[in-house]
Amino acid sequence: MKACFGRAAGICLVLVGVLLGGNNTANTAFAAVDKPGDAAQRPEALVLLPMNINAVLVEKSSQQVFLYSSNSGGVYERFRIPCSTGAAAGNKFKSGDKKTPEGVYFLTDEYEDRYLSPVYGKKAFPTDYPNFLDRQEGKGGYAIWLHGTNKQLKPMDSNGCVAMKDKDILRLAEYISPGTTPVVMVDSISFAAPENIDRERRALLSFASTWGRAIGNGTYQEYLSLYDPAYLPNIQWWNQWWKLRSQAAGEGLKFRISMDSPGIYREKNVFVLFFDMGIELGEKRVPLGKRKLFVKKNDDSYRITGDLFQTFPKGKSADIDLIASVAKGLYRDVGLGHSLRKSVDAWLAAWSSKDMNTYAGFYSNRFFSDGMNKTRWVARKRRLAGKYDTIKVAGSNFRIDKGENRSVVSFLQDYRSDHFKEKGVKTLVLIQEEGVWKIYRESWKKN
Repeated sequence: MKACFGRAAGICLVLVGVLLGGNNTANTAFAAVDKPGDAAQRPEALVLLPMNINAVLVEKSSQQVFLYSSNSGGVYERFRIPCSTGAAAGNKFKSGDKKTPEGVYFLTDEYEDRYLSPVYGKKAFPTDYPNFLDRQEGKGGYAIWLHGTNKQLKPMDSNGCVAMKDKDILRLAEYISPGTTPVVMVDSISFAAPENIDRERRALLSFASTWGRAIGNGTYQEYLSLYDPAYLPNIQWWNQWWKLRSQAAGEGLKFRISMDSPGIYREKNVFVLFFDMGIELGEKRVPLGKRKLFVKKNDDSYRITGDLFQTFPKGKSADIDLIASVAKGLYRDVGLGHSLRKSVDAWLAAWSSKDMNTYAGFYSNRFFSDGMNKTRWVARKRRLAGKYDTIKVAGSNFRIDKGENRSVVSFLQDYRSDHFKEKGVKTLVLIQEEGVWKIYRESWKKN
């Protein structure tokens, strides 16, 4: 069998002739795996496998595919099946060298037999080779897949793909899915004592937490200090992000970076941290997508040597600067609403305490309502404040229509004084003046 032949074979695909941010899992204890003669050892590649997630390990030396799973008891080997990898030994470096790559990859899509030429069998899963680190190291080639075949399976008989019998790829397909399942390809699976792997897991989770805190409330220097000096990450988004963080802090709000369902996978001295990243402000969280960090270990220190957001299917990379763009929308949604509500609450408090100088400060010099400008409006309110011994104005059922420079706030106003009371809907149109919300228009409708 000569599978995954390259561009001449239609890049492994013929479509009917026509031709992509910590949870409890982080602290889950691992169970022993089934390794003959040493049940206390675990695969070094699986530093952290999230709950209910499966991982594929391809061992080229034994021509076997291993499926590992994770549940409440830990990580265990579910089954192993024979496979055929590249006809040439060693790590893949260039297109056409007939070698199967070694590293940590993810499945990007899934194809049924009706979309495949017969040589690729009943099912096929493309991987994201060459990944970020491969490209950084100058490696070439493409179309490294896990797939079935309609031919007799022979050891080391593909052009670089990992081929299996049809019945085996169909069995494997029940446990794997694009965008979630890691595929670790190695020459030989290395095993280690559980306590050593757990020590590595804790250290890397701590490193990831430091990285998340650096983004959330650290400095630019703290953020960059976690990266390998030879790798300069995209930093064009940082100034806008810093400005948004400062604006939110001025409103008593704080952005938070969340990292959920983390997985940590290893190939030699490179670790791949793969997790769902999100950004939070107030009560609202916005998912950013799958974040992937390539982390190299030198002695006992870790440094990031590559990072990206990876979208699925197709495994395409998204721009890192989406942190700032999503944060901008989140701040507009949450931060502006918070700021507007604070301004209106302070306005109500000033009116209730009859602090007319503070009250007047909430109005724009361009204010005009009921035929009165700001001067006449405030003068009228001063007369009313002097007329009553007590005034209490409260608001409820707020509705806020936010804009960057013009917003509308409506609410049920309950007005009470020592001689008068009434309820109705108050509507305020506010505009930004020198970074402060000012009342531009005001109307009232009795209930």
